[in-house]
Amino acid sequence: MFDGEFKRHLDAKGRIMIPAEYREEIEGDHIHVILGFEQNLMLLLPAQYEQIRDYVASLNLLDPNARRMRRMFIAKAKELSIDGNNRIRVPADLLELTGFDNSSSVILAGNGSYIELWTEQKWQEFNQSLMDPALNEERFKDFSIILSNPEAKDDPRPLIM
Repeated sequence: MFDGEFKRHLDAKGRIMIPAEYREEIEGDHIHVILGFEQNLMLLLPAQYEQIRDYVASLNLLDPNARRMRRMFIAKAKELSIDGNNRIRVPADLLELTGFDNSSSVILAGNGSYIELWTEQKWQEFNQSLMDPALNEERFKDFSIILSNPEAKDDPRPLIM
């Protein structure tokens, strides 16, 4: 499970060091990168990428949005090798599309089953937007979080946020 955020630097060759905490979760020596939804990149384990690829490939070719998804998730996807120094080299075309500059600071943000890669500036802007209570009330109105209460062994009622 990928969680937490890590600041790293993108070198002149487009390489980024994978944090040790994330590296422990990655079996093998490669990972896939696809375009994200907020002008960022998503790093996926091979099995996860295959699930997305297979789903997107099964969509109706007559639907223009399905074709857009194919282009976004299949045509732009790349398999990245992890080198002996735990680095990946992100292709220049993906860096350019998402606004990354060579030798800039980047954020690797764990998102459970995958990792997001952001420019530091866009990550800061996104985090600022998370601090707006009115926007959050609207964004999250259809969600609920139900947690079990581990301290109340005799009380089966869930905690609801």
